[in-house]
Amino acid sequence: PKGCVITHASFMFESDTMVARWEPVFHSRPGDEAATLLFLPLAHVFGRMVEIAAVRGRVKLGHQPELSANALMP
Repeated sequence: PKGCVITHASFMFESDTMVARWEPVFHSRPGDEAATLLFLPLAHVFGRMVEIAAVRGRVKLGHQPELSANALMP
């Protein structure tokens, strides 16, 4: 597998940018609480970034324990 070094500063900048750009996800309507479901594994850099962005954006985050198609479909 290939990889690259991701600094703490670049990771936090990306998380803050995600919160700013994904306004509908990270900011709810008055009276509602913002929430999202994370189905990516935390070993995946984007999954980890969404988790950190949710904390920084004060969003309730749920984790999907199973990644099969049947578990993800309503």
